[in-house]
Amino acid sequence: MKGTATSRVTRGKSIGVDRGAWAVVTHSSQLGILAASAALRALGDRCSSVEFASTRTLAETLQRIGKDGPDGILVLGHRLRHRVREISSAVDHLTERGVVVLWLGCSEYEDPAWEELKGTAEVRIPKRTKTLTHAVAALFGIRGDEWMGFLQKASLDRSDREPEEARNARDLAEAMVDRYWQYDDRDAAPNTAKALAIGPPLDPEMLRAIQVHRLYGPTHLTGKSEAIRAVRAQIKVWAKDPLARVLIIGETGTGKELAARLIHMGSTRALEPFQAVNCATLRGDLLRSELFGHEKGSFTGAESRRQGLFEAANHGTLFLDEIGELDHSAQSMLLRVLQEGRLRRLGSTQDIEVDVRVLAATHRDLMEEVHRGTFREDLYYRLAQVSFRIPPLRERPDDIPFIAIELLHILWEQRHPVPRPPVPALPPKSREALKNYSWPGNARELENILLRALLAKRLDDLGGIIEEASRQSQEARQRVSVPVIALATPPGITPAAKPEPAPAAGKEFSIGETTLDDVTRRYLQWLLDRHGTKTAVQRIAEVSQGLVNRRLGGPEKKEK
Repeated sequence: MKGTATSRVTRGKSIGVDRGAWAVVTHSSQLGILAASAALRALGDRCSSVEFASTRTLAETLQRIGKDGPDGILVLGHRLRHRVREISSAVDHLTERGVVVLWLGCSEYEDPAWEELKGTAEVRIPKRTKTLTHAVAALFGIRGDEWMGFLQKASLDRSDREPEEARNARDLAEAMVDRYWQYDDRDAAPNTAKALAIGPPLDPEMLRAIQVHRLYGPTHLTGKSEAIRAVRAQIKVWAKDPLARVLIIGETGTGKELAARLIHMGSTRALEPFQAVNCATLRGDLLRSELFGHEKGSFTGAESRRQGLFEAANHGTLFLDEIGELDHSAQSMLLRVLQEGRLRRLGSTQDIEVDVRVLAATHRDLMEEVHRGTFREDLYYRLAQVSFRIPPLRERPDDIPFIAIELLHILWEQRHPVPRPPVPALPPKSREALKNYSWPGNARELENILLRALLAKRLDDLGGIIEEASRQSQEARQRVSVPVIALATPPGITPAAKPEPAPAAGKEFSIGETTLDDVTRRYLQWLLDRHGTKTAVQRIAEVSQGLVNRRLGGPEKKEK
């Protein structure tokens, strides 16, 4: 057997990997799953269990496995980091109880801290082994096993000429790592390792997981806090029902669309279309056309027939972001689709049947909008069959460093082609600065701060970057809120006086000295007094009906 033993167990029993019962422990990663699969294949019936643990939980995991009485524990490539003493102590207790601990590394995956294990554990780093999977094959002296060869190829970088078996193994391992972070599915990695140890054919559920992963790529809500774990648990539950409509509530940048994608990906509709639209970005006929489609000539600019998002998402999922911005006309059309499963394109007299699961999101309190008359109560209950809230970053500060590291990797990879230099680390003081800020813009603001720090090479001064960005944002808000210079100052108004009520119908509209919000309210009131209905106000001002109702309040003014 090729390899060098850096240290040898000096007390208790000593056995080789070719006999006795062994447990396998590795880290929750794609390479960890593939290496565990290779170890399970090599051990066969002698493998008593397979466990996936982080460095933080490794010592506890080793002690728990030791109580089950295996002859040995094979640890695949775990780095010790700052938990050397804790892990060394756990290994020491195991060897005193007669359990052999073998730490396996590879030529390109070593940890100097493994030297601390000398005298208690056996550390092996087989020569000329590119990955842990290659190291497993070398440890057990495996040659000529075709499937083991595929597992080794799957552990290497992607290649256009790699066999399909290797590509499937890699994609399945990646999908199951993501599944852990998507739904806190702790059985995903062990079950995948056992399936890959046996080899093809893979069961239909795993083949489907590969398809979904290739379709959407890595998708998950990052974090380890109880708050985000609770969200993932709800997503897992609601994803199983392909019909239930879910209302997702959360501030801007909390990941509402990401949560909607996860619900879709975990459902039986996962391989069908997922369509998304932000209802705040379109108004009037354009929004209704986007959702329901239109016939040629149905409105100005409708030069040809167009399919709407409901039809495009047929048999799949439609995500309506900022649902509270829909005007009453669109709300009525949406309600009909939800009730009857049929829609009618703008300008058409023909009904079209659709089978679409609708997920919606808002940052508003829709029940308050219902009470104010700006959102239909019957539509609310159709959309919110179940609902959950995604907490903002300020409510889960311990998750912020994990999210920051993930965003930093994305930003770095976007700007550095392969082979790329190592991603810069976030110093402890910068992590604390991230946790101590309130993040009103949530993940989007966090990404902007990290990009600014990355480009300025100031990752060690994130506190200063945050302070500068906050000051600039505050100055910008103050510029928006300063008094507006009058276009035509009404008589009697001085800088110290309050603006007059909105001009009566027929008079020329003037701004005076006031804030932007008050200008908007006064302008809309002026239009209402001149034209008589909120519908006319919405059309002339080219704003959403929701905005008109929020600024003017009360029920629609009736036409005489």
